[in-house]
Amino acid sequence: MRNCLAGDSATQRVVDDAGLAVGRALGNVSNLINPEVIVVGGPLAGLGDLLLDPIRRGLVRHAVPVVGETTHLAMSSLGARAEALGAAALVFQHAGITGR
Repeated sequence: MRNCLAGDSATQRVVDDAGLAVGRALGNVSNLINPEVIVVGGPLAGLGDLLLDPIRRGLVRHAVPVVGETTHLAMSSLGARAEALGAAALVFQHAGITGR
């Protein structure tokens, strides 16, 4: 990740190719479920727009035009806590506990 942020062109190309592949997969899924928002996370989330831009291009290229243009992509802000927070949310949901 550091190489990409430092401007290494080979690393940026790999991230771009990976982002396009992820965007293609998201485009295919989006055609089925037409989501309003897709949240991207994981170890490469720190790349921000360096990763989101190629994902967005792949999504728009492979989704039905109206789906690709109206689906919002966002980077997760949960970081390494995502799994723990998701597990806790499932426990609360199963126990019938809500935050309302």
